[in-house]
Amino acid sequence: MAQRGTPARRSKEDAAQYLQRLERVHLAHELIERGARQLLVYWATQLPADRLVGLYRLKMNSNAALFPCGSIPRLQTVLRDPYRHAQASVFAGVLLHEQGAMSDQSLSPQMLIRVFDLYRRLDPDPIGITECFFIARDLRTGALAMRWCEHCEVGYLVNAQSLRSALNRCPVCAIARLQVRVGEMSARNPARGNEWV
Repeated sequence: MAQRGTPARRSKEDAAQYLQRLERVHLAHELIERGARQLLVYWATQLPADRLVGLYRLKMNSNAALFPCGSIPRLQTVLRDPYRHAQASVFAGVLLHEQGAMSDQSLSPQMLIRVFDLYRRLDPDPIGITECFFIARDLRTGALAMRWCEHCEVGYLVNAQSLRSALNRCPVCAIARLQVRVGEMSARNPARGNEWV
């Protein structure tokens, strides 16, 4: 009789392991669909590298232009541009809002996907999910923080480790200054000003 119970138990364990693998593959597909790089997909799923390469190849065959390749951009590089900095700040605001509604402050892959999808609804040209993951990680570790601009009262990301960082300037005010400069250039030279708009 003991032997009869063993195959049933084994089949339940096999079924549970199969379901876990299936959930991890589904999560990998969800992340790849959103343009996540392999490092992020591995962090979320712990799938072997050869399996991930196979999943990326499937995605590449459908649309090679969406396949993320190359080195992962450093966060400071991504946020150097005031427009991208503003986009990153919007993502951070959505993330902090969503985390505030939850008792558990840890970042799960499912939460990252949910927050990224909310963020994409707000921004037609969002920064990538991999960059969003690093923003979330750096917010959690304290490398980044949110600050409120004294001038325009908008929340934005700051580099908590370096007071001289370009990240410590309000991106919305920087964009407004750029718009003023473009307007002044257009007024001085109307033919050339149209190139900037």
